Amino acid sequence: MFSGVGVWLTVMVGVLVAGDFSWEDIGRENLACQSLLVNARENKIIFVGKPGSILKTDNAGKSWRRVLAVKGNCSDINVLVEEKDNGNVVYAATGNGLYRTSNLGERWERIFRGKTELENQCTAVLSIAQAIFVGTKAGLFISRDYGRSWYKQQTGIGSDCILNIESTGGQNAAVYLAASSGIFKSL
Repeated sequence: MFSGVGVWLTVMVGVLVAGDFSWEDIGRENLACQSLLVNARENKIIFVGKPGSILKTDNAGKSWRRVLAVKGNCSDINVLVEEKDNGNVVYAATGNGLYRTSNLGERWERIFRGKTELENQCTAVLSIAQAIFVGTKAGLFISRDYGRSWYKQQTGIGSDCILNIESTGGQNAAVYLAASSGIFKSL
């Protein structure tokens, strides 16, 4: 999770030596940002999450607009993730469920909501060809139908808090989890 006072963009000038960076504040007074995503195909498109909102810029931070308002008891935007094969698809793991946009933030839909408050607090997300994985403060949930239905992973993980999810990629991808009780690998 990214916590900071603003959103910063590195401006690299000349030959860089370790630690020799110049920084420009592109946040435009958007403080308390929790998460950040720069579009892999078009680096002028940037999303930031702050409590209750996702903001987007199409012009590398010259201007920002809110593209999603998250309501509820916990409205933190914990993680923003771009789908690897389709940069138009962005997931937002929030304190009030998992949201997805298929058009770079123009329209969002909540595709996961837990049954309990802890299940509803999404902390990590991974989308691969075979499934979408969402980590919550009360376990791992998996969808094999692009978010229409979800089941809770029971074997081996239970209701552990999931902190991060990564994959090796490819057809037979292994999925790795960092959880409150250890590190796990899919078989």
